[in-house]
Amino acid sequence: MVRGRPAGPRDHRAARARRGLPARRLRPARRRPRPRGVRAARHPHRVRGRAGPVRVPLRRPGGPAGVGGGVSATGTLLGGRVDGHRPATALELFFDLCFVVAVAQVAAVLHGDPTVEGAATAAGLFVGIWWAWMAVTWHAAAGDRDDAAYRVGILTAMLAVLAVAVGVPDAAAGDATLYALAAGALRVPLVALWLALRRRATSPGLHAFTGRYAAGSAWGAVLWAGSALADGTLQHLLWALALAGEIAAPYLAAAVADRAFYHPGHIVERYGLFTIIVLGESILAVVVGLDAVDLGVEAAAAAVLGFAGAAALWWLYFDHAGAGGLGRSRQAGFLWGYGHLAIWSGVAAFGVGVHLAIEQAGATGALVAAAPGPAGPGAGELPLQPLFLGPALALAALAAIAASSRIAGAERSVRVRAAGAVVLGAGGLAASAFAPVVATAAVVAVLAAVVVTERLARPAGAGG
Repeated sequence: MVRGRPAGPRDHRAARARRGLPARRLRPARRRPRPRGVRAARHPHRVRGRAGPVRVPLRRPGGPAGVGGGVSATGTLLGGRVDGHRPATALELFFDLCFVVAVAQVAAVLHGDPTVEGAATAAGLFVGIWWAWMAVTWHAAAGDRDDAAYRVGILTAMLAVLAVAVGVPDAAAGDATLYALAAGALRVPLVALWLALRRRATSPGLHAFTGRYAAGSAWGAVLWAGSALADGTLQHLLWALALAGEIAAPYLAAAVADRAFYHPGHIVERYGLFTIIVLGESILAVVVGLDAVDLGVEAAAAAVLGFAGAAALWWLYFDHAGAGGLGRSRQAGFLWGYGHLAIWSGVAAFGVGVHLAIEQAGATGALVAAAPGPAGPGAGELPLQPLFLGPALALAALAAIAASSRIAGAERSVRVRAAGAVVLGAGGLAASAFAPVVATAAVVAVLAAVVVTERLARPAGAGG
C-alpha cells in the first residue's frame, strides 16, 4: 500500500497473498433503500444552470381536490422530459406584474361605465389582454428556455403589455390606435421565440407544432397592427379575426403533436398566480373605495363584506377548483385552459362591484334600499349588477370545468356551483332593489355557502 493513499481492493488481495490466504472477492456496498414515493429522474433536469439526475416526489403535495392534488409531477417539454415540480421562474413573476396594471385599467373602464355597453367594452379589451398572457405563458411552459435571447424577447413583450395598458382608456373612448399597435408589437417577439424553438425541432411533428404556434402569433400581429388603420365596426372585426386565429392555433398545433408539450403542475401554478392578480383587484377596490368616501358604518361594512367575498372566491378556487380535466383529454384540457377567461372576468367584475357598493354606501349612508323616485334611481345610486353577475359567471365556469373533468365526486360540485350561479344571476336582475350593504352581504352568503358545502363533501384526509 502506498503511503498517503487509502487501501483499495488490490492492497487487500496482496495482504492476503502474503499471509498465504486465498483471494476473496469483496462484497459490493449495500445500496440504501429509496424512500417510498421517491424515484430518480430518468433524464438530466436543469436546476439553475446545473445538469444532473435529481430525486423528486412522484406527486405534488395536496389533496385530491386541491390545486396541486392529482397533478402529474412529470412533464414533456420541447427540451426533453422533466421529472419533478417545475416552479414559476423569476422572469415569469416579473412578467405577471405588467398584467396587474393592465387588469386595473380594464377594471377602471367598467367602473366608469357599469352598463351593458360598458361591460361589453371592458370584456372586449380584457380578452385581448388575457390572450397576451396566455400566449406567453404557454410558450414558456413548452420551451423551458432561460437564455439571453429568450429573456430579451420576454422583456420586449412586457414593454408592449405596458403600452397596451396605457392605451386601454383611449380604446374605451373610441381611439384604439395605441392599443392596437401595442397588441401587434407584443406578438412580434413571440413569433421570433416560436421560430427559435422550430429551428431546434428534432422531428417533423415538432416542426409542425412550433410552426403552427408561430403562424398563429404572426396572424395576430398583422391583424392587430393593421386594425390601427381602421375604426368602428371594421376595427372590431379585425380584432375578432385576430383572436380567432390565435385561439385556434394551439388546438391545430396539438393535433399534429404526438404528446402534450407542457408541465401540468407548472401550468396549474401559473394559472393560480394570475388568479391572485385578478383577486387583487377586489382588495384594491376595498382600499380605493374607502378612500373615495367619508368613512362611515355603511361604507366600512360594505368594505369588510367585499373582502370576505374575495376571500371566499380565493378559498373556492385554490381549495376546490383543482386541475379539472387538464391532462385527461385534449377537449377537457382546452376547456380548462380557456374556461379561465370566464373565471377571471367574473372575479374582476366582482372587484368592480365591491368598489361601486362602497361608493354607494358612502354616498347614501343607508343600510336598506331607498325606493327610487319617478325619474329612476335615487341620487348617489350606482348599478350593482357586477357585484352579482361577476361571481355568477365565475361559478358557472367552475361548474363547466368540473363537469368536463370526469373526476369521481365532481357531480356534486357541478350542482353546487351551478345552483350558486343561478341564485347570483337572479340577484343581479334585481340588484337595484338592494341596498349596497345588503347586496354585498347576499353575495358573500351565497359564496360562503358554496365553499362550506364543497368542503363538507370533500373526502376524509383531503388537504386544505
